[in-house]
Amino acid sequence: MDILKSTKLDQAHYDIRGPVLDHAEWLEDQGQKVIKLNIGNPAAFGFDAPDEIFYDVIQNL
Repeated sequence: MDILKSTKLDQAHYDIRGPVLDHAEWLEDQGQKVIKLNIGNPAAFGFDAPDEIFYDVIQNL
């Protein structure tokens, strides 16, 4: 049985591309460290959600 997939998100991509990627690569070429948060868990880089977000999530579970 074939499953038909919607085409609404055919042009949506997860990867960072275009001018943002070009600039990030340029910064890296200049010796700057670029943290690529699109490839994983931001908490691993020391970033955390504000307390308000945790509170709202808890209140809406």
